[in-house]
Amino acid sequence: MSPAPSAAPTGAPSEVVVARMLTIFRGCRAHPALVETATGARYLLKFAGAGAGRRGLLSEFLASRIAVHLGLPMPAIRPVYLPPGFPWQVGNDEFDDMVQRSFGWNLGVAHLADVRVASPVELGRLPAEFLARLELADRLLQNVDRAVANPNVLLDAADTPWAIDFGACLYLERILGGTKFSFALPANQFLNVEPYSKRRATWLRADLPARATVRAWLDEAPDPWIDSVSRTRAQLAEGLIAYFASYAAWR
Repeated sequence: MSPAPSAAPTGAPSEVVVARMLTIFRGCRAHPALVETATGARYLLKFAGAGAGRRGLLSEFLASRIAVHLGLPMPAIRPVYLPPGFPWQVGNDEFDDMVQRSFGWNLGVAHLADVRVASPVELGRLPAEFLARLELADRLLQNVDRAVANPNVLLDAADTPWAIDFGACLYLERILGGTKFSFALPANQFLNVEPYSKRRATWLRADLPARATVRAWLDEAPDPWIDSVSRTRAQLAEGLIAYFASYAAWR
């Protein structure tokens, strides 16, 4: 059983505590790193000290939980703990400074081996159901980072597609800011572009998360992530439920 991420890591199982930092993904936004725990579990680690910080980690964590709830295949994600004083192992001084700002809970994405980014040709061959669920998730979450040149879709050795990277979604900022919700497919989403637009979904039905499910997700989120948005878990849950209700009314 996973530890409560909000608790101190004392006694936390070693599969959630970083033991080694292996390499940096320099081609990715905010330079995540491939890390390994004492049990050999590997994660792409997104750092609290980079980019949008803990607020961004909370947004991506919840977005990924929502996308999986909608049936979209994704690598498993979880909070992963970087111990204070973690020694320099890879990268330059600037990268190590970011690591120093990231002690505590970060976002771990299960490492998928032997995968490749889907090419423009391969995007046109993706299964219809995968595309429909991808469109649904990107509409609901207002994901603005899924262009043809950077689709954030991986294919494994069996050509099974996996969606990745919900780090550029606008849904949480709109909930927190009280701005008008929009569920139009973001303009740069590859399904807005020919020839992919011909494969747009003919259905946008969604089994939207119930309140208990949302509360369970928020209970998984570490306290520093929750604190970063100046809301309680209960307030966030109500905001998300209202957002889902707006989508249900829109569709």
